[in-house]
Formats: sequence, structure tokens, C-alpha cells
Amino acid sequence: MATPAIDSSVLTRRGLLAAAAGTLLLSACGPGGPHDQASAGSSAAPGDQELVIGASLELSGPGAALGVLQQRAMEITLESLNATGIRTADVELTASERLPAGGKSFLSAARRVVAHEPDGVVVWGTAPDSGAAARALRRAGYQGPLFFDAGAVAEDTLAGDNAAAVEGAFAVHPACLGGSTLTNTTTAALARRDFTFRYLQRHGSFSGFAPYGSDALQLIATAARLASSVDRGRLRAYLQTEVTEGIAGGYAFAPIRHGGMERDSLGIYVVTQGTWTPYA
Repeated sequence: MATPAIDSSVLTRRGLLAAAAGTLLLSACGPGGPHDQASAGSSAAPGDQELVIGASLELSGPGAALGVLQQRAMEITLESLNATGIRTADVELTASERLPAGGKSFLSAARRVVAHEPDGVVVWGTAPDSGAAARALRRAGYQGPLFFDAGAVAEDTLAGDNAAAVEGAFAVHPACLGGSTLTNTTTAALARRDFTFRYLQRHGSFSGFAPYGSDALQLIATAARLASSVDRGRLRAYLQTEVTEGIAGGYAFAPIRHGGMERDSLGIYVVTQGTWTPYA
């Protein structure tokens, strides 16, 4: 249970705001305790746990121009959350095995994984190891779904002996893998289409790794332009605050977030008849 951030006997504008917002958000979770039955209008997570969120908004004075809009947005979102609840995937990690280095066979590691009778296997590795791991798992008798890291999205994973082993496998990858449609005429979409056309013209087939190299070069060049310098310290400072649209997708860096890729830029793909296709 959260405790008030202010003395309850002192009524200030911010204190009143915090109390009002707290009442608003707590109502989304329902009054019951952790052992109460979750109602259809509550935002209970699995196990009947309740999510309690507090907010402090400016609803009067100069700050009301933003505070009131935020309150309205929160009320709408709360209605949606109350209707659907907050659910998490019921997934449990049963085993983790490290693939041997130095080109050694993956079969022993695959057998140890299969011995746990998993419902699904995540292969956290890049090509060509991803395809080799898939073959080893199939040889060990595993016939369930496979989930790949984006690094597996390469020609090698789908080639030769890997083809049958990876058929039906899933991967999360930037949406550029699906290509740019002719009807999408935004600046970013036109740049993607031009890049894909030039790549195909020069190399014959498009690589899933290609956009990363292009974006890396563009991000550094943009940082140099903004910094008006090639000093490494200044480049780093500007690079970690860039918000831009690249070939692979959207990037939004921050000093405490260096992953960069926006989740709206990602898509789920499945191997269908030897090609990566968007998963519907």
C-alpha cells in the first residue's frame, strides 16, 4: 500500500491534484485486496494482483493546459484497461543451454533441451548458428515451434539443409523485411524503397542484415552534422539523443536507452515455403 507523499492535514494544490489522480487511478483497480475475486471491471493481473498507479497532474493554473488533457487521456485509457484487464503471457523458462563454440556439433545441447519437453524453443543466435541449431533440434526429435532472434533473418538460415528445419519458425525483425509498398509515400518509406531497389540492382537479392549497416552509417553522419564536429565525445553526446527514421525502422536513443529501435518498427515474421512472411 502506498503512503501519502504529503501530510494529509495540509491541503495544497498539488496535494489535492495527487489525491484526485490517485482516486481516479485506484478506482481502475477495484477496492478488493489480493485475495478478492477479480471482477470484470478490474485491472487485475494474473493471480488477482492489482496494479496501483499514482499520478500528479496540474489541473488549475498555467499547467492546466497540459494537465487537463492528460487527465482526459488517462480516463479513456483506464476505461479500456478496466474492460480488458492487464494480462501477461503465461510463459515459464524451463531450461537454458549454451551452444558450443568453435563449430562443434549442437546435437548434445539440443538433446538436453528436448529432454525438458518444452512447448517452444527460443534460439538466441545469429546466422549461421541459428540454422544449425534448428537442424540439431529437429534431429533430436523436437517438432514444436521455434523462435529466432532478428540476427537469424539471413539467407543462410533458409538455405540448403536448413530449409525443412526452419519451416514455420518465427522471428521478430524490423518491419523493413516486409518491403515498402508503392502506396506508402512518406519520406522514410520512399528512402526505404530507393535503398531496396538500389541494393537489389547491385546484388540481386535483398539481405535482412543490409538495413542495419545503412542505418549505422547514417546515424553517425547525422550526429556529426548536428555536432558540427568529428570529436568522438561530441559524436557520442549527439548520437545518444537522436530520434530519426532509418531504413530498418524508427530509432529513439536516450542516455539511459541505447537499444534505439522503436517497438512500432518491429514485426513478427514466419518462415513460409522458404521465405520470411509477415505473421497475421
